[in-house]
Amino acid sequence: MTRSILTDFSSSKVAIKTYLATLPGRIALTTDGWTAGNGDQFQSLTGHFIDSNWTLHAILLDFAPFPVPHTAANAAALIWRTLQELDIDEKVVACVTDNTASAYNISVDLRNRVAPEHFFGGRCAAHLVNL
Repeated sequence: MTRSILTDFSSSKVAIKTYLATLPGRIALTTDGWTAGNGDQFQSLTGHFIDSNWTLHAILLDFAPFPVPHTAANAAALIWRTLQELDIDEKVVACVTDNTASAYNISVDLRNRVAPEHFFGGRCAAHLVNL
């Protein structure tokens, strides 16, 4: 089962990379952490964009084991690796995180890796309302 899932993921990642290369515009990111029932921690990365037909899309770009130690720098490095693997690091315009200081620092780190004047790091308004 695990081998099948990993094979499907690899195939999907190639298709996603090919598709994202055709996008005329920018990509905004959202990221969040998740802890499984067994204590394993993961980080998700979703890309949000408008295609050439003006249709809004959200695609899961990565769902990976969260690096230890759990720092904003390590999380940002994991995201940056994914962006470079998909060849979209120059298309990123924003990253929205939850409202913890360490999560927000992911956006700060990413801003330093891309063109800072064209990057927006934000906190999730829905998360703030639910607190």
